[in-house]
Amino acid sequence: MLGSLAALNDLFLHFPVPILALREQAGHLSLAFSNAAFARLCERRPETLTDSPASLLLPVDGHADPGPAIARSLAQGGTLALDAAVMALGHRRRIRILGQGVGIGAGLPRAERIFLAIARDLSEEIRQASAKDNVERMLSAVIANIHLPLVMVGQNDARIILANAAAARLFDHATEGMTGRHLSMLFAPDEWQVMGERFLKEAVGEFEYRGPVGMASRQGSPLKLEVRGMPMGEIGGKAMRMLTFCPFEPPLPKSQAGLEGIRKGLALGHPLVAGRLQIVGLDDISTAFGDRWGAMREQALSIAERTIRQELSSQDHLQRMADDSFVIGFNEISEVDAAAKARRIGDRIRDRLLGDAASKGRVDTAVTTLVPADLAEQPAEDLADFLVRKLTSRHEDGRRHVQALLRDAMGKASLDPQVVVRPDGVPLTYWMAELASPWRQQIAAALTAVGDDDMAGFEADLVTLSVAVDWYTVRQRDGTLVVPLRFGNLMQPRQLDRYVAVIRNLPQALRQSLMLHLTHLPPGTASSRIVGMVQTLGPYCIGVVLELPGLDYVLDPMGTRVGVVSLDFRRLDYADPNVRSRVRRLVRNYHLRKIKVLVQNVPDRDEAVKLVVDGADMVTIAR
Repeated sequence: MLGSLAALNDLFLHFPVPILALREQAGHLSLAFSNAAFARLCERRPETLTDSPASLLLPVDGHADPGPAIARSLAQGGTLALDAAVMALGHRRRIRILGQGVGIGAGLPRAERIFLAIARDLSEEIRQASAKDNVERMLSAVIANIHLPLVMVGQNDARIILANAAAARLFDHATEGMTGRHLSMLFAPDEWQVMGERFLKEAVGEFEYRGPVGMASRQGSPLKLEVRGMPMGEIGGKAMRMLTFCPFEPPLPKSQAGLEGIRKGLALGHPLVAGRLQIVGLDDISTAFGDRWGAMREQALSIAERTIRQELSSQDHLQRMADDSFVIGFNEISEVDAAAKARRIGDRIRDRLLGDAASKGRVDTAVTTLVPADLAEQPAEDLADFLVRKLTSRHEDGRRHVQALLRDAMGKASLDPQVVVRPDGVPLTYWMAELASPWRQQIAAALTAVGDDDMAGFEADLVTLSVAVDWYTVRQRDGTLVVPLRFGNLMQPRQLDRYVAVIRNLPQALRQSLMLHLTHLPPGTASSRIVGMVQTLGPYCIGVVLELPGLDYVLDPMGTRVGVVSLDFRRLDYADPNVRSRVRRLVRNYHLRKIKVLVQNVPDRDEAVKLVVDGADMVTIAR
């Protein structure tokens, strides 16, 4: 029997292996001790873990809640091995626990039992195993989005393993009808007899191949195509080869609609807005594919280019740059509108190309206005280099403008909060924090101009929090202060830590009147990340409001601990009967989870009355 918890602390505090001990108090398990290594595992300081509830150990998929098993081992003394998870800076980290119920307090009047265990971090092992297990699924998902006809074939037997929809359309076959068949099915019989052996040797061999070939559709129509074959290495233990097909004809020069179009427009005296999109966050995909990513990179960027072109008008210009960024020339559009359009295009690229495989991925955007006089600035400089330099400079100028604006707002801005009311018009004691005009509009425009700058958005959230706290304190308001906070701004651990430090230092009485409104939830955000964010922020306020990204979004009821969800009325086509029925279904689903629904920016009382019928709990009326 161990002497005491103090002796346990002296023995294991600096032990290199994560150690924890749980005990039962008033019928509940809590953390009696953890050493520095376990605190590092949770990305927290050791003193903040003391007396934490056992809910710190979260259940993982396929495993039961660890609490009851630990309680049995604590009481009976048996050895226990189980998998659980802890939250580390908003991320769920999986661990394996091996422990046993033991007694402490030898020689003391009252002995106590604890569950003493060691923990091992499994997150890296699981990430590597998951990447290996899911690589074919990810590959299939990427292939499905590629607009070029593409098939994956076994390098040894030339059988088709995967085919995308574009290939199925080109050869007039169903996708499932191609899978598992020999590559020769895509050739006319006489063509295959003549050149099949040479084609297999060159296009399905070990080296990259590119050349013309005669093929045929299912109806026998001849197809003159250029085929490109690239080795993909082993996937799932099988050597594969990627083949892409395109019409055998010289491609149009890109400068015709790209940089040359921008130059000609400026030379004719037409000003335009130039924008730049840079994809950030392909690391997760490239890690999963490993050496095969080099072969997929061109196809992924082709997806991005096609997505951009779908959003441009016939008067706009597009040029892909040497660093794989894209420069756009927007015609007849303001700089503010161009910035918003560039961000919308960036969101579409991220959703289509990165998806869940790269939750941290983003597309950085920047815009600047070009006038004919700018051509005189770059006579000895390549236009591409000039545009990149000017866009980079404009982005830096925009950031400096945002910083100066936020500094002024910190000392001069006041609050003009929205009042939350019941849909029937009765005011409630909730204040939705918003800066007063013109600060609100100026900061929003400045943030739009700098694009996806997380740090600038984060600083703006801190300014709103500071001004709101001053307003609430000086005016001695009653009720609940609801402060907005962009979810994406807290994805960086340093920014999350900084925000927590700010709200943790607020007076206790104020924190008991503070709710945090998490807005701009990125599409595809994992429920575990939402749970982690709420659990990190929850102890320092009385509740969290979560803005839903869409009508069909349903929170994971396990562990979210969100009391209110919000919807922006401006994003709803509320006059559509189908939309109203979806609103009613959403309200009903969240009421079953005992979660209230807030609808923001309702245009007038008439629409608010309709929301009464649909079951909404609270609304704010648009300014």
